[in-house]
Amino acid sequence: MYSLADEFFSTYVCAHCPIIRERYQAGDTIVIYGEWCGGKVQKNVAIWGLPVMFVIIKVKIVNELTTEIASATTIHKQPRDPRTYWLDPREWATIKWHQRSIYNIFDFPTYTMEIDFNNPTVVEEPLSQITEQVERECPVGAYFNRTGVGEGVVWTEWTKTGGNLVFKVKGRKHLVTQPKALVSATITKCANVNEFIGYACTENRMFQALDYMREQNVSIEIESLNIFLKWLAEDIIKEEKDTMNESRISIKDMTQAMTNKAERFFMEKLKKRRKRNSRLKRAGKK
Repeated sequence: MYSLADEFFSTYVCAHCPIIRERYQAGDTIVIYGEWCGGKVQKNVAIWGLPVMFVIIKVKIVNELTTEIASATTIHKQPRDPRTYWLDPREWATIKWHQRSIYNIFDFPTYTMEIDFNNPTVVEEPLSQITEQVERECPVGAYFNRTGVGEGVVWTEWTKTGGNLVFKVKGRKHLVTQPKALVSATITKCANVNEFIGYACTENRMFQALDYMREQNVSIEIESLNIFLKWLAEDIIKEEKDTMNESRISIKDMTQAMTNKAERFFMEKLKKRRKRNSRLKRAGKK
């Protein structure tokens, strides 16, 4: 794997991106971000079942700053906190290695929109329309001559935040919450903890927890229940903390209510798994 990465970086990154080559030769660290997709990474999307691929989505430069410290006899360099920044997409939009299933997000259709974050409600409808279009027909799937559903669109703001502001709009089939509107500039407020659990602890989110367990090679067994609940609680807190704060719902109350619902879901899946395994065993004895 390391030899492949070295070849990719030297032949397909540095050779095609002068600014990366320049910063690397100056001693900076280059971090290439991307997502794995295709294969069995995510069900119910157009690119499910395609060869596993890596899609580059961002490149970060880490400038290892140092300070020269002089003593009576020597001068040595002392590391300081590094300065990091996202590289402008125009600098890395051509980095790819298709023969090794390494793609660039700019290989596929992208979208541009001006957003006034002081008045974001005006873009709620356009954002929803683009998301619904992607959900109906995945543009990445279309690139590979596959028809089917797309999950959503990730938006990155470059003009003022230099790539630090990122948000994602998912289609309704992939939402892990149950909002009234697909896109809303206002924070959702729930009347009580039960309403919040209905909003945040959805089947899609619980299936994501099971997907996480599979990725970690953890099977659905009663001993795995705490792993399932821990991932679910942490994901809800991470993704829905603003709604919890707006609704004045404590982590303790959320966790207790979530556990009641999630345990029932988990036990139902465990029961189905045991029945399936039992049928397979009986079939094997015949």
